[in-house]
Amino acid sequence: MSIPLILFVLFLIAIVSCKRNTADTIYSVSYSIENGGKGAASFSLLISKDSTKYLWANYKETKTRSEVTSSDRWKKIINSIKLVDFKHINSGKRRIQYDSSDVVITINADKEYKLINREEDSVNYTKIKPLEILLKQEYKKLDSLALHL
Repeated sequence: MSIPLILFVLFLIAIVSCKRNTADTIYSVSYSIENGGKGAASFSLLISKDSTKYLWANYKETKTRSEVTSSDRWKKIINSIKLVDFKHINSGKRRIQYDSSDVVITINADKEYKLINREEDSVNYTKIKPLEILLKQEYKKLDSLALHL
């Protein structure tokens, strides 16, 4: 076997064995319900690898709660996210200006993915439902703790 042929074969093996990591890194996930109207309470939940922050507010008062995000909790959340699904979901129209509520889910990765009132896109919404279930569980846990402050 000639040296150029051996080098060519090694070159092909190197190209085929190289893997490109094209997955976006997810930095944080937020879930909020923004309410319009007279005195309606709104809340926001921001979860990152290191911390979880919760904010509840109405026109009279504000309550906050922060805690460390466990690695298990972060892995569950990250594993429930497929950014390709977020790219295909169409946000709905804002309803807050009509004394209604807006549900906003934001994924901060190498790019920001923001969904507003996503249930209006019923075909694609079912793909992210597991993430919303996890976020609602976190919200309920922190909400019950924050309201006792």
